[in-house]
Amino acid sequence: MVLVVAAVVVAFSCWRWTFANDAQDIQGTWYIAGTQKTVDVTADGIKLADDVTYSYTIDEGAKTLSLSFGNMEGEARYRFSLDRQTLALRDGETTWGNSLSEDISWTIAALGRAIQGEQASPELSGDSTMVLTRAPQDSSSEGASGAAASQAASQPAASRPAASQGA
Repeated sequence: MVLVVAAVVVAFSCWRWTFANDAQDIQGTWYIAGTQKTVDVTADGIKLADDVTYSYTIDEGAKTLSLSFGNMEGEARYRFSLDRQTLALRDGETTWGNSLSEDISWTIAALGRAIQGEQASPELSGDSTMVLTRAPQDSSSEGASGAAASQAASQPAASRPAASQGA
């Protein structure tokens, strides 16, 4: 039994921290879920609009982004879908342990859904979340979460009330 648990821990650790390159995979053009609105991510910036580009650094261990926009700072938690074609972001601080425990339970559920031939959304629980996809979606079928994400994206996270903000 101990060997099985150890094998699962090693497999999860390899998958979470060495399977992919988050810093590279996060770059490119993303679409706010349910819309055709783009978010462009470069090696050091997240462009939400022509006049709104966040600077960021990524912590692949904790699965967080440290964001800055002007003199405002914040943090966001991120999670990729298993196929890395969907990205969820949640505004606010998180701890390494919190991130890890959330990812363990989500990964187990996502793998279970994958075995059944279903795709698990990487959505994160909590307020101020945004889901991005690699492919645009028809805005005429935009759901409530897509509309909320569009509205949230139009306002910089650093200007929204959040526990993670500095001065």
